[in-house]
This record gives sequence, C-alpha cells and structure tokens, in this order.
Amino acid sequence: MKKITLAITPELMAQMGLTDAADEMAVATGIKNLADKAKKYDTVQAALVKSEQDKTELTNKLAALTGDQNKKDVGAILDKALTVDKKITVALKNQFEKDYAGNPEGLKVIIDAMPSYASITDQIDKGEKSAYTKYESKGWDEIMDAGNMADFKRDYPQQYEALHKKTFA
Repeated sequence: MKKITLAITPELMAQMGLTDAADEMAVATGIKNLADKAKKYDTVQAALVKSEQDKTELTNKLAALTGDQNKKDVGAILDKALTVDKKITVALKNQFEKDYAGNPEGLKVIIDAMPSYASITDQIDKGEKSAYTKYESKGWDEIMDAGNMADFKRDYPQQYEALHKKTFA
C-alpha cells in the first residue's frame, strides 16, 4: 500500500464518520465507504434516468393507443349515427370527427340526444307523405284528445304556434 500525506477538512472527516483520534486504517475505511456510496449513487442515478425514459416511452405509447381507440370509437359512433340511426349528415359527420376526436363519450351524449334526421329529398324520392298530414285536418281539441299534442309541438313547432294562435286568439 502506498502512503500519502493528506490534509482532511473537518467536513470531510464528518462525512467519513471519523474523529480526531482516527488512525490510518479508519481513514482508509472512510474513504472506501465514500467511494462505495459514490458508486451506488451513480448506479441509482442511472436507474432513475432509465426509469424516467421508460415512463416517457410508456406514456407516449399509452397516448397513441388511447388516441387510436378514441378514433375507432368516434368512427363507430359516427358511422352508426349516419347510416343506421340517420341522425347526421356527411358534413356533420366530418365536423364531429374533428371536434370530438379525443372525446367519444362526449360525442355519444350529443348523438344520443339528437333526433333522427330525414332529408326532404329522401322523403320526396320515396314518395312518402309528410307525417304532418295526420295533423293537417285536425283542430286543437282533436290533437289534444288523441294525446298527440306533445309530439305535435316537438315535431312541428311552427304549425303548433299557428294552431295555438288560431285556437286561442
């Protein structure tokens, strides 16, 4: 072993757990313990950096998976609303895809609250008569007695107002 003369500050002695009466062996042991702590620190620091990198990578993967799932969910909700339920138009579908890309739950609430959409051209093409015709020849009392006033008011608000004014004016 090589002997060297070393001046040790009181702070360093305290860190090594030495007293003023420490001999060469105690100083060597103290230095070895500090070196071991430094190695452990480097190992722990490297593990911490690796853990933070792993966390970032997993967070990014989760965000990508969540985004993909949200996109699928939004697409399924909009496809059903467009083709099956007939609640939206293609233009509205495209707008909803942008506006609700990350919020399929919010989109579902909106779509569920919407009534079915029946375009006028579809009604004309199918030769269907408007559902309003069942109310056309009826008066206020007849609609009320049939229990259809709530539907009439909801489905035909302008005609409801006109009939209300005509009946109660």
